Amino acid sequence: MISLQLKKDVSRDIKRGHPWVYKGALKMPLPQTSGWAKLLDKQGQMLAWGVYDMASPLSFRVVSLDKKPPSQSFLQKKLVDALSFRDAWFDISQTNGIRCIHGEGDGFPGVICDRYGDVVVLQTDGQTLSTVWDVEWLAHQIQKQLQIKSVLMKPQKGKGEPRTLIGERPSESVEFLENGTRWLADIWKGQKTGFFLDQRKNREMIKALSKRRSVLNLFSYTGGFSIAAGQGGARQVTSVDISRFAIESCQRHWEMNSLPQKLHQGYAMNVFEFLEGQGEKFEIVVVDPPSFASSKSHTEKAMMSYTHVFAQAAKAVAPGGILALSSCSSHINFEMFYKISVDSVSKARRRARVISIQGQPEDHPFPLACPELRYLKFFLLQLD
Repeated sequence: MISLQLKKDVSRDIKRGHPWVYKGALKMPLPQTSGWAKLLDKQGQMLAWGVYDMASPLSFRVVSLDKKPPSQSFLQKKLVDALSFRDAWFDISQTNGIRCIHGEGDGFPGVICDRYGDVVVLQTDGQTLSTVWDVEWLAHQIQKQLQIKSVLMKPQKGKGEPRTLIGERPSESVEFLENGTRWLADIWKGQKTGFFLDQRKNREMIKALSKRRSVLNLFSYTGGFSIAAGQGGARQVTSVDISRFAIESCQRHWEMNSLPQKLHQGYAMNVFEFLEGQGEKFEIVVVDPPSFASSKSHTEKAMMSYTHVFAQAAKAVAPGGILALSSCSSHINFEMFYKISVDSVSKARRRARVISIQGQPEDHPFPLACPELRYLKFFLLQLD
């Protein structure tokens, strides 16, 4: 068992539930092997058990504060608890696109598990954690509990090829349901595990607001907010994304849900160019760009990028219309995002009132002591 010791006094934070210890908080020299580890406080007393990643600045992730190391039965119980928690929230006959394990929020730090119908996709925060966590064992436990057909291990983008852990090889696109709406998850080549499940509740809000309104969905990807608007009775929906594949997927989702063809237009083009040449005003504009801040060092530049595109989008909102702004970047916190939103609306020479401020849904929990994991921001504003 690897042994680590704190050189900074962060014991109180860990006892309160913060699950992370960075390399700079640990005594040197550090072990040159990753794996399960015990963490000692500054005085050398036992503090926590967790996973150690020698290659990451986020070196230690807490799994347990018990005196004994985590056993398989301990981890099995954590998994059962996580799945039981989802059972209370979701009717599987209407919603079977669910995040079953959300890393630190469910006691499996660095592990993501998304269900799409009869297929489960596992992903870890880096290659090291896939070995430390023994994803084969975890896959069998998940299959046993959920009785699904296949479990796929999908590395992060650019870090390897997906592989089937259990069952037959799934097709590239797996159909699933979200509140009765039909969707396809591109589990092999799509972003993240194949779909953005975290915007589920926000899609429902756009659906509720869209009746008889014109809706512009920017950075539409495969059309989450577009289809929600169509199902809500929008009189016209426009989707814009630089990826032709994304626009084609959006149109496919539109047709899968039997929405009127004439009510949707998709444009495979740069969002900034679309907005610069746009004279039409829309009653709802949704802006959900990809993360502009891939690391903390890019935060300032990202804030400028968000402000620019949000300001351009605000200009496209009709008087009294709705502007929905979102960011999935963990390096842009709620305070930063609030400032970005204020500056953007002001830059567009508009004023706004807040209708709703949302974050990630119930199947994406996070420890109270770790607000850094509250990554999703969704602001619903009504403009003057």
